[in-house]
Amino acid sequence: MDELPGSEQARIRRRDRDMSAEERALMNNASHKWFEQVLQKQRAGAAKKRRKRKNRG
Repeated sequence: MDELPGSEQARIRRRDRDMSAEERALMNNASHKWFEQVLQKQRAGAAKKRRKRKNRG
């Protein structure tokens, strides 16, 4: 990369930074979906427990 002019090096750094930002955005989206699935499962389990307690007492 030392052989390239400074403007070209800057362009390459911007491109790499933009690509990594896109990867992070995709990762955040996937993490959000996974987290929502976990919360839904926890809510469903809590609702079952409430129904069991209500039926017992």
